[in-house]
Amino acid sequence: MRLIPDTTSWSLTRRQLVVTGAALSLLAVILGVGGSWFIARVAERMSDRMLAASVRSIIDTIAVEHNEVTLEMPPAAFGMLEDSSRDNVYYSVYQGRRFLTGYANFPAETDVAGIGDDDFRFRYDRFLDQPVRVVTAVRHFPQVHDPIVVQVAETLDERGVLTRTMLIGLGLLEASLVGFAIFLIWPAIRWGLRPVTRVQGQIAARDPDKIDFTPLRATGVTPELSGLIAAFNQLLTQLGAATERSRRFTADASHQMRTPLAVLRAHIELLQKDRDQSARQQATIADIGEATDRLQRLLTQLLALARAEQEAEEATAQSCDAARVVQEVCMRLAPQAADAGLELHFEANGTFDVRLPSMLLEELVANLVDNAIRYASSGTYIMVRVDGAGSEPAIEVMDDGPGIPDEFLAMVSERFYRLPRDQKIAGSGLGLSIAAAISERAGGRLSLMSRKDGSPFVIRVSFNRQL
Repeated sequence: MRLIPDTTSWSLTRRQLVVTGAALSLLAVILGVGGSWFIARVAERMSDRMLAASVRSIIDTIAVEHNEVTLEMPPAAFGMLEDSSRDNVYYSVYQGRRFLTGYANFPAETDVAGIGDDDFRFRYDRFLDQPVRVVTAVRHFPQVHDPIVVQVAETLDERGVLTRTMLIGLGLLEASLVGFAIFLIWPAIRWGLRPVTRVQGQIAARDPDKIDFTPLRATGVTPELSGLIAAFNQLLTQLGAATERSRRFTADASHQMRTPLAVLRAHIELLQKDRDQSARQQATIADIGEATDRLQRLLTQLLALARAEQEAEEATAQSCDAARVVQEVCMRLAPQAADAGLELHFEANGTFDVRLPSMLLEELVANLVDNAIRYASSGTYIMVRVDGAGSEPAIEVMDDGPGIPDEFLAMVSERFYRLPRDQKIAGSGLGLSIAAAISERAGGRLSLMSRKDGSPFVIRVSFNRQL
């Protein structure tokens, strides 16, 4: 069983409230313990003062006449001890060890030698099975040898009531102060976290569809956040530099690798025209040509994927007409479809603008149509449709080929993934990855709808309508 709560998901506000509330509660407990001791002392001192006054009023009536001790019990001596709890009051007066008046069985003070005429001695005792507070006073008279000892005792009910009342008041006061403090701390913490909220707002205001390495503003932030912002800006700078190096590498790779591939293809074409070669040599040259074609296609698709993922700002800064671009792609790929024994159709239900340069939209559509041509069976048809009339404009590529089984739909958009049944068909497994990456850069979404009840297999790219 977990005794310590998991605080990893707590917000900063909640953490501050819990820490502050716990600190205030601990302080309240410490003050409560100290206050309880202080209240008990105050209640005891107040009651002791009344007991001392009662004893003094009795002593003031003591006189010695003809070597005999006389005294009168003034009504005020016990009247001042009356309280709402109706505590019992007991007293005794001794001359030395001789009992004079009061409660004879009341326990007398055993040692009065250290008590002066102006002193009072207090103690707790028990009488008649009740706890009592006893005050003892001594008065010396020159006419008599033994001192006069006066004791007054009172039960503790009123002291307990007074102590409990004061403790309850203290507890209510502390609880009110802690609750009120937490109530005030809530807006104080929110105010203290405003600099963090402003920094969060700077980050949230950035377009999620664009790669933005602009440093965060460090003005108007606390010293604690300035170091964090500086470190974050340094990280952005490093990421920007790494992205720029990747872009330069892409451009250099495109230039450096295409040239030798073009030379290689030219030499292969020359060799294929030579009729003096044996059948084995011709087969070898054909294999080399096929491998070169696959390598060139793979390079083209890798570069297209890199452009789609790295050039988000440039890609979304332009727009193009969807119907026009899709129609041009279909016209360009129609011969390839015809060679594969397929019918390629184009249909437009209105049009719309896509937040992409025409080159990237062509790459997106070409990869989808090329996939359909590669994997559809001979004699089937492919329909490429632009729907700009609905609430969510889209480009759809439909075919009545084998489609993709449901269990593979979530994986076919991964890079280099190919269905087990298609391993013998030439391809790189990048077509859908490129289409998905380009559609995301335009704020679109690529979805696959498998065949059901004889319906065609559909790849749909939905876009947000441009205002």
